Amino acid sequence: MSAGCKTNRVEPSQEPDRPMDRFNGMARFRSIFFAAALALSVLLPARVVAQDSIGIPVIQGLRAVQVGENVQLDWFIPEGLSCIDMQVQRIGPDTDFETQNTVFGICGSDDSDAFYDYTDTDPLLPNLTYGWRIYASNGTVVSDTVFLDFLGTSNTLQVGPNPLTGTGYAWFNNASGERVRLEWWDMQGRLVRTSTYAVQRRFALDRGGLESGTYIITIRTASDEVLAQRRIQLP
Repeated sequence: MSAGCKTNRVEPSQEPDRPMDRFNGMARFRSIFFAAALALSVLLPARVVAQDSIGIPVIQGLRAVQVGENVQLDWFIPEGLSCIDMQVQRIGPDTDFETQNTVFGICGSDDSDAFYDYTDTDPLLPNLTYGWRIYASNGTVVSDTVFLDFLGTSNTLQVGPNPLTGTGYAWFNNASGERVRLEWWDMQGRLVRTSTYAVQRRFALDRGGLESGTYIITIRTASDEVLAQRRIQLP
């Protein structure tokens, strides 16, 4: 978890503005700030901190596995790391991240790896892609996001070949009776390609200059209803 730095408000001087005074003041402030940060690094215990998404996540090994109609999550915090109030958050095809469950208190251990699990029992729509991540109480992301293609008992979207090196197909039983769009979304949530099809079961896929990476193939009706999703790898 990150620590805040509180400073006192200084009223502006009534004297004429002097650039050299401003420079010297900034230099003194930087010196004081650096000294305070150095002191804190010595005084604070080593087990603190929840890195953000730029650093190493505190949560390691986050997995999502479909078990029947539920999704089982498990993860661990390496020895010596910790965070406060872990929030399990889920994102869906039409929703932003929402908190599903909270583990209150200081999580982690100084003596060994600490293991956790959670079962997401909320009803999920089949053939769609969902993602989960862990947040700390201070709003810091402390894990990577793990994605899962939640499968139903029928009408499952299939893509092949996967990984896709050139051209391929997606298969889906389009029972909507509507024309549909086949959309390519990257992992940053950007729509990078779309094609419109009539009512059919097989859809052509062509990587056609797309960069290597993971994409989500989405089948969407003309009325903007998401029917199915599937991840595909472009090597």
